[in-house]
Amino acid sequence: MIRALPRLPSGWPFSVWFFVAAIVVFAAQMVPILGIFLMLVLVAFWSVILINLGMIGIVFEVLTGRASRGWIFVPLVYFTGYYAFYAADQATLASLRTLYQQHNAGQALPFDRSKQDLLLVKGEGDLHPSPFTFVQHHGVRRAFSATGRVHFMGNREGCRALRDNDVYRSAGLYAFGFHTPGEVSERRLVKGYCSIYGPGQPDRPVVRVTSDDRATHRLFLPVRIVELQAQDEKSGRSIEIRGGYASPLKPFPMPAMGCGLNSGAPSWDCGASFLRDGFTPILADGERFGSMSRSLAKALGLGNSRNYGATASGPEVVRSVGEAADRELVRKELAILSDILSDPFEEQDGSFDHLPNRPDVVAPYADAIFSALGRLQASDETVSENGRSLWSIAAALPEEALAPHRAQLAAWLRPENARRWTEQVSKIYTRLDISDPSQRDTVLLRLESKRGDLASSLLPPFCRMGGEAPQDAKDRLFALWQRRGAEQAGKERVRKIGDVSLYATLLRMGLRAKLGPVEQHYLGSTFAGIWANVSPQTTADICGETPQGLKKRFVRT
Repeated sequence: MIRALPRLPSGWPFSVWFFVAAIVVFAAQMVPILGIFLMLVLVAFWSVILINLGMIGIVFEVLTGRASRGWIFVPLVYFTGYYAFYAADQATLASLRTLYQQHNAGQALPFDRSKQDLLLVKGEGDLHPSPFTFVQHHGVRRAFSATGRVHFMGNREGCRALRDNDVYRSAGLYAFGFHTPGEVSERRLVKGYCSIYGPGQPDRPVVRVTSDDRATHRLFLPVRIVELQAQDEKSGRSIEIRGGYASPLKPFPMPAMGCGLNSGAPSWDCGASFLRDGFTPILADGERFGSMSRSLAKALGLGNSRNYGATASGPEVVRSVGEAADRELVRKELAILSDILSDPFEEQDGSFDHLPNRPDVVAPYADAIFSALGRLQASDETVSENGRSLWSIAAALPEEALAPHRAQLAAWLRPENARRWTEQVSKIYTRLDISDPSQRDTVLLRLESKRGDLASSLLPPFCRMGGEAPQDAKDRLFALWQRRGAEQAGKERVRKIGDVSLYATLLRMGLRAKLGPVEQHYLGSTFAGIWANVSPQTTADICGETPQGLKKRFVRT
């Protein structure tokens, strides 16, 4: 293959072919379809190897007399020029580091964890301290963001109190695991604690921290300058912490040449540049991928803390935050509901994200809800967001509040009567009583008419009936199973996740002889587990499981 290459002029080094190869590879990437496949093999970084091999090869060929001496200037200019810029970057970084350390040395604003609250405000840019960082690493029991959220740590009982409470979650409280600090490869999930955030405002004197960052250059060095303004709102005292991140050239030349999709334009963009060490902290104590939280904590007099037991909050704090958020959301959404009930034709801003989890709150409004739905039902409206919202609330009504309206509910959900906004709320169909033939027919028609994902939330009542289910329900659900299998066989040749619930329902209804085992790769072990364990004698607790819950429960390894 080497012999097939064209002959180079006399005195030229063979190593120039490495440069030619780099150019050819770069040109190939300019064709979008070909470039996408080349991205899979990291072709943009091939030039790092090819160009450096070419430069080193030229040096070797000149020293061994295989190439003219004049060629030595090519690698000489390459390496000399690169390291001149590298030295300039390092000098600029050292100058910035000294400048900012001297500035920050005189910045101090004592923060009292027991008497003050920390409020973080995001200014310009993207690099901002995280409120939870001060909870996890600096012993602050709670920290606030300007978006109206409080961040704190929960102990085992506190995390459990949130995990088991749908009301708190719909009120905006969320819990997540977190990891130990350090390099990514060394981090471990912290057990027995969780990060929690939810709606909340400071109720003690505030130290407000506003963070801004901007991208710029210092000489040739790209930098992100981060400025943190901390102010004690009670005393008026303020400080400014300066720092940021630089992107100096790497110690060894790494020229990358590649193309990629610019989704903003959109366009297929190509470019060539030397790789840099991004997110190099300007301050010696800066985090590589953080936002100068350690520097700010130092200025506030906050030391490092790993005593999670002293920082974490228990269920009483979770309940306090959750109940306050619940009260506020109930107030807001009841105001929206009252406006809709007074005039269901006047569309309202806002939605019901929380009231469906508070059936006790909406129960007194049952008569008014069905009265408003009746007005919409009798209208010539074709679209009604208010109607959809009212049905979502009606679906959450307690049984005793829904009972007086069941006959009307059953009539309005019949396919010939259902309005478009009614059909958009699948959950209301779960409130039908399938022991009644007409309501059962409505539910079965709903299951049969839905394309794509199966409305598996309608299956639990049939599953609970088990072998006592009416024959028409068994026949129609089995026909649905067959039809879905035929539809999917022509596409991906696999049963979908929704079919897991239907399979378990049919087995509990006693249709094992008709069904047979399901053999496929995707979800195959789940279907096998259901086949081996579900029968009419299986307890009805499986009927309340979601498809994902059944997948976890019956997967066989």
